[in-house]
Amino acid sequence: VQTGQCIKTLQGYSSRIWSIAFNPDGTLLASGSYDRTIRIWDVNNDNCLRTLRGHSSWVRSVAFNPDGKILASGSGDQTVKLWDATSMQCFQTLSGHSSWIRSIAFSPDGKILASASHDRTIRLWNLETYQCDRSLLVNTVWTRAITFAPQTNASHSDDNLLVGCLDENVLGLWHVNTGELLRTFEGHTAQIWSVVFSPDGQTLASSSRDQTVKLWEVATGQCLQTLLGHTRDVCSVAFSADGIGLATGSDDHTARMWDVNTGECKAILSGHHGSVQSVVYSPDSL
Repeated sequence: VQTGQCIKTLQGYSSRIWSIAFNPDGTLLASGSYDRTIRIWDVNNDNCLRTLRGHSSWVRSVAFNPDGKILASGSGDQTVKLWDATSMQCFQTLSGHSSWIRSIAFSPDGKILASASHDRTIRLWNLETYQCDRSLLVNTVWTRAITFAPQTNASHSDDNLLVGCLDENVLGLWHVNTGELLRTFEGHTAQIWSVVFSPDGQTLASSSRDQTVKLWEVATGQCLQTLLGHTRDVCSVAFSADGIGLATGSDDHTARMWDVNTGECKAILSGHHGSVQSVVYSPDSL
């Protein structure tokens, strides 16, 4: 990350990779693909440890829960699967969406899993009962972007906040327990593809088909800054652990590294021969 140089290439796929996620200690990387599989990679040894099969359509999103014991996957087969991260066995399938699932996210306390679907809903799953406790209705089928606010010293588990696409180019902030829409974030001129909170929960970053990344003040919904440079859709965005760095991936076949404080592009990472659909920092941001 510091030099912008490619230090490893994990190979083995013959289809598009849609999503990647580190486990909490950064030793494993999960990837979901168009080939309907999830692969688990040993980051230190560059080996594919397991290939997980069970979905009947492509795997659009993968995520580890906060303690790293569960891996979740969302698929075009309209289901979310939960996998034991030690045995790598599927122990639960969450069904209820009526169209393909674009994005999934765990709450900071690990008690809720959110899934966003082409069916215009965001479902909130209780991970003690494996039932859907609440569905949030949105105005767009393109709900690719959802994320929970991190819990800070001033927040509590009953104050879970979720951000997702309310409309194609508008973000909404919901109170999870009540389902109340608290705020909107408006300014993108095309579909929003990705959204993420800063580690302190005070800033949002969103990326869009309009080729921009926007930084938002969570408390007010105001746009603080617009980052320009990508020449095609910006597919994915991620904050570094210290909240100073930002990574973006684009259909222009590049990833970029940004300084959040200045808005400066620090590095352009080239080498991919297709769209960079997903970017993520390792937990140590190295």
